[in-house]
Parts: sequence; structure tokens; C-alpha cells
Amino acid sequence: RVAAAVAIREAGAVPRPRASRELRCRDVMRSDVECCAREETLATVSRLMRRRNVGFVPVCDDDGAAIGAVTDRDIVVRAVAMGRSPEQTNVGTVFTPELASCSPDDPLHAAEDLMEQHKKSRIICTDAARRPLGVVSLSDVARVEGVNRVARVIRAVSTRRPQPWP
Repeated sequence: RVAAAVAIREAGAVPRPRASRELRCRDVMRSDVECCAREETLATVSRLMRRRNVGFVPVCDDDGAAIGAVTDRDIVVRAVAMGRSPEQTNVGTVFTPELASCSPDDPLHAAEDLMEQHKKSRIICTDAARRPLGVVSLSDVARVEGVNRVARVIRAVSTRRPQPWP
């Protein structure tokens, strides 16, 4: 994970100045993460999102390992807009299986680099067994980074390619 961030910097990214104490993901991540299973309905996950005031929920397997994530946008674009009932549609039919993750002990810039590389606005922090321990979001980055760094990450994340929808 960190190696990928280093490779991005070596490929021509501008090096950024380091603070005297480099921030780690654990310093800014939201650690009260609640997961869902592929079998849960979109209605159930939507209520979880509303109750917790989030738009992102990691999807975990039976061992608690993250296998992807479902977002409020996934629910709207891949289910509701297609006429699928949230009460009858499972998370497994709409979640995003591509998962960008890092360790809570990784430097914050590693999560930022993953956001840029994978065009994701949230990065899951996991343990060695890929169990979610926290989430670093763009808003977390905005709270602690300088305006130029924040602008760079937002610019990279927001230049997504159009996705073909079934």
C-alpha cells in the first residue's frame, strides 16, 4: 500500500513538505465503522446510513474482512434509478468490490495518494486480516491539510471516467 504511494511520487508527483510530526491515518480517521453484509437489503443499509449520518458503509464477509463498500450513490444510481426496490435488492447486487485500503499506522499522505490513484473519496483503514478499523474521507483530509494539497486530491478524485450502467 505504501509502496504504491511511493511509486506514484517517484513517477513524477511533486514531493510535498513534511510536518515535524507526520500525521498518520489513525490521527484523522473515523473509527466507529459499522459494516454490512452482501445479503442485507438496500433499505436496511440506507437506514444505517441515515442513523449514522454517513454515505459509505464497508461490505464485509463472514469473517469481518472488508470485500468492498456500498455508497448512497451506489444505491441511487445502481438500484433506485433502475427501478429496483430497496426492500428487495441486496447490497451484493450494487456494492463496489474494488477496495482501496491502508493501515491506520500509514502516513496520511498514503491514504491521499490512494484516493488520487483510485479516484475514491474514502479509504478504509484495515488490520492485517482486512477488518475495517476506520475510514479516512476527503473531509478528514480537508480538516488537516493545506489548501493546495486538498485541492490536488479533490481534483484527482473528481475527474472520474463515466461508468457504463447496465
